[in-house]
Amino acid sequence: METALEGKSPLIRSLPAARGDGWAAIFAGTLPGTSDPIVPRIAGALSLYQAQPGWYFPVGSELAVPDDMKAQLLGRLAQETGFRSPAIIVPRFAAEEAVSSEVDIYPVHLRREMLNA
Repeated sequence: METALEGKSPLIRSLPAARGDGWAAIFAGTLPGTSDPIVPRIAGALSLYQAQPGWYFPVGSELAVPDDMKAQLLGRLAQETGFRSPAIIVPRFAAEEAVSSEVDIYPVHLRREMLNA
């Protein structure tokens, strides 16, 4: 991740980040006085959005249940698997399939220190 952020501003390098075995995530932040999220452009990176507080999914995927059931479903997932938010959930799609019932879950432990420090 550090190599991907070389030459980026100190603000970008100070965004909340998480990493695990073979993966890393950088979460959007905001500029002082604004509410628009910013995140660095990194080649080959998967963009995420927050589907429910603390639960992140890839942009272009959705938790296909009614809005009022999303928190309950994710709460049940946490109960059944032992994973808690914050977490990144990445669906596993078979070739040419638009729906997936299998996911990879990555627990997130955010850190806010400078990534290049």
